[in-house]
Amino acid sequence: MTLPVVVAAAAVLLYLAYRFLYGTDTPHIKGLPEVPGLPLFGSLFELGTNHAKVAQGWAEKYGPVFQVRLGNRRIVFANTFSSVRHLWITSQSALISRPTLHTFHTLVSSSQGYTIGTSPWDPSCKARRRAAATALNRPAVQSYMPLIDLESTVSIKELLSDSKNGELDLDPRAYWQRIEGDKEDGLLKEITEVERGVSNLRTELKSIGLTMVSAGLDTVPGNLIMGIAYLACGPSGPSIQARALAEINKAYPDGDAWTGCLTEEKIPYVTALVKEILRFWTVIPICLPRVSVRDIEWEGVVIPAGTTFYMNAYAADYDPTHFSDPHLFNPDRYLADTAGTPHYAYGAGSRMCVGSHLANRELYTAFVRLICAFEFVPPKNPR
Repeated sequence: MTLPVVVAAAAVLLYLAYRFLYGTDTPHIKGLPEVPGLPLFGSLFELGTNHAKVAQGWAEKYGPVFQVRLGNRRIVFANTFSSVRHLWITSQSALISRPTLHTFHTLVSSSQGYTIGTSPWDPSCKARRRAAATALNRPAVQSYMPLIDLESTVSIKELLSDSKNGELDLDPRAYWQRIEGDKEDGLLKEITEVERGVSNLRTELKSIGLTMVSAGLDTVPGNLIMGIAYLACGPSGPSIQARALAEINKAYPDGDAWTGCLTEEKIPYVTALVKEILRFWTVIPICLPRVSVRDIEWEGVVIPAGTTFYMNAYAADYDPTHFSDPHLFNPDRYLADTAGTPHYAYGAGSRMCVGSHLANRELYTAFVRLICAFEFVPPKNPR
């Protein structure tokens, strides 16, 4: 074997080894800062378990938008309020799809199908999202208020009864996670029977149903529980409760806030409180990934179509360039002119949470009623 052949073979082997150790699903994006990583694994180990905070730290070093290798995938992270607004809102038509991930889409979701939120963008996803949006628009949500009235009333009555009118400490979590329901419930049986009867739409109905259930499984209860916890134990909890109650009584001097909150949202301070809870406890710190369907420009860099994007909603919601003193829980920040997206708790742009209006109405109603019914204080037993 001649020397040129040996050199050529070695070069090919080195190239293949490099591609194996450093190759990703999409090429390196020229001009965009990159977090250095290990061969094969990239920055997976460095990312650890607290992904949002680690990425927030990377942003301080590499800038608000950077690329990183996670195994064989190349990911673009956005970490500030303005960068998310540019990529997710200004460029929303280009950032409308979802990547297909082997573990989630092939293994985890193989038996139950995809939700609307996890589906790549195609005509089926577009139709399912339109159907969900119709069921969750403002007029539709108002028609659900009797259910919200029932659930919040039952939960508050149970809190009052089980606490012996406030004498006993209670963990509020079980009172707001009622989504499981009774498997023998007549309405649930009727829904499943109807669903069986329209087998030609089975996949679409299952996807919409999964979306409706899973979307609210943790988000609304989680924010309710964390909001109650802050009102009870937070540094400003007592003063925020007192001010909220005063604003409720001011808006409803006849004491009819309990029913009034079902038909109108006329207490700006409670609306601001809900927004601050959603910002302060961003339930999904890193939102579901997007994949671009067209090239997107970011500060002179062209990010090609097919790139996977992660929104670091936690970092964006704690961006000190957008929020004054972001680590301070302060509903007053939302009493000023806050036109546009107030936070990224629901994501942003073309694939943001389609049920955000319903969630806001649920939270507003719950906090009006909770603040009217209770004064939240720290537990007598700190355990």
